[in-house]
Amino acid sequence: MHRPTIECVHDAKALVGESAVWDEAAAMLRWVDIDGGLLHAFAPERGPQTPMALGEKLGCIVPRAGG
Repeated sequence: MHRPTIECVHDAKALVGESAVWDEAAAMLRWVDIDGGLLHAFAPERGPQTPMALGEKLGCIVPRAGG
């Protein structure tokens, strides 16, 4: 049986990280840190992006057609 190789490409140090969503238009994985109030992003071609501080807790994100 083939065992996949798993590696951590970005240790975001999220307090409660969840709601990962692939943003096809930006070619980027985005997720929230609920307790940290941060929106994280990782682009495979560019690496980790600077987290966006939202100033409050949030539970999820969803890409929308209008950006």
